[in-house]
Amino acid sequence: MATQHERFISDGIGFAAVRDPKFKTGLIRVRLLLEYSEEVAAAGAIFMPVLTSCCESYPDSSLFNRRLNYLYGATVGSVCRHRGGMFEFAFTSSSILSRYAIDGTDVSLETAKLLRECIFSPALEDGGFIGREFNISKLSLLAEIDGELNDKAAYAESRAAEEAYRGEPASGRWYGSREAVENMTPARAYEIYREVLNTARVEVSFSGGGDFEKEIALFKEAFAEAGSRARVNPSYLSPSPLKPEPSEVEKRIETEQANIVMIFKPDRYDPDAMLLFSWLYGETPFSKLFMNVREKLGLCYYVSSSFAEGKNTVTVSSGVAPEKVDEAKSEILNQLKAVADGDFTDGEVEKTKLALADAYRSLYGSASSLDNWYFGQLLRNSEASPSERTEYLSRVGREDIIRAAKSLRLDTVYVLTDVKGEAE
Repeated sequence: MATQHERFISDGIGFAAVRDPKFKTGLIRVRLLLEYSEEVAAAGAIFMPVLTSCCESYPDSSLFNRRLNYLYGATVGSVCRHRGGMFEFAFTSSSILSRYAIDGTDVSLETAKLLRECIFSPALEDGGFIGREFNISKLSLLAEIDGELNDKAAYAESRAAEEAYRGEPASGRWYGSREAVENMTPARAYEIYREVLNTARVEVSFSGGGDFEKEIALFKEAFAEAGSRARVNPSYLSPSPLKPEPSEVEKRIETEQANIVMIFKPDRYDPDAMLLFSWLYGETPFSKLFMNVREKLGLCYYVSSSFAEGKNTVTVSSGVAPEKVDEAKSEILNQLKAVADGDFTDGEVEKTKLALADAYRSLYGSASSLDNWYFGQLLRNSEASPSERTEYLSRVGREDIIRAAKSLRLDTVYVLTDVKGEAE
């Protein structure tokens, strides 16, 4: 496997290539990285699906999908999301390598051309995005917003993050707001898109079994033709300050299962120790939370922790019976104290390191996973491979884990529970 990193075109535009001959597919991602704003997020939540479902040459989704089918089932997609302290619009294409096409079609290059057209030559009318596709995307998004409570665990985690990061860009919803979505027009969305395309930090990546030379040249040319503009450089690392007192929010609905989200913030930054702590605490089937809160005490249906490096926070999510909310919250805190007190064995640490090593080893099985990995390393100003990061983590000792646990303070508690308990 070979990795390649290079700056090209101008400051703020770069590319990385990860080549491994075992892959029979090629993946291209074009990431636009920017500062969050409600209006830009609302526009992007609508126009990103539009941009990857039609383009100037194929101005409706049926024609566009026919072209993808011709290219041996190639795919084009998009995503909008927070990433640490930045906001990301990402375009992705994936296809088989050209040498596997039975009719001689240069599938990789043709898929890259289609992605380039999606980005630089969208389907337009009357100075904005094509109305039919725009309205379909807008209505679909509004329906998704209205149905957020259907996934109660995701809803609780989203609202907990909103409360934990209140006053910070990361508190904003990935779609901005329902009002901003309702007010968005094809013309205004296109105006915002042009501004984003011209001013966002851009990272283009190529991953898979190809050499990508023609595809790289294609995107170099596209961004050169777009011209050089001053580009923003949002910060991925944006630690969230701890509140003076924990914020506790409770929302009551009709539900048979309550959802608890507890967000902790440390007074120090040590991502390697905090990552290993989080896995020991709640990210494995033998973690403190799983073995005690779920298995031993039977207080929940599920429980897990996660570490958000960009925000330097640890989140615990759990699904419990409504009558066990308080008991479950208390035991989650008890298990944190147990780790802070060193109440874990060297064997548990080694098992946790082996689980992390296995997770990192599995990244080598997917071009998409490797692409995400190396982009994450780029944001950390690192080029470490999964194997190298495993080696770094092997040096983290039990005292480092204890210090990480001791540094954590409860910042936010969000509980989504049953309305029937209101009168009690």
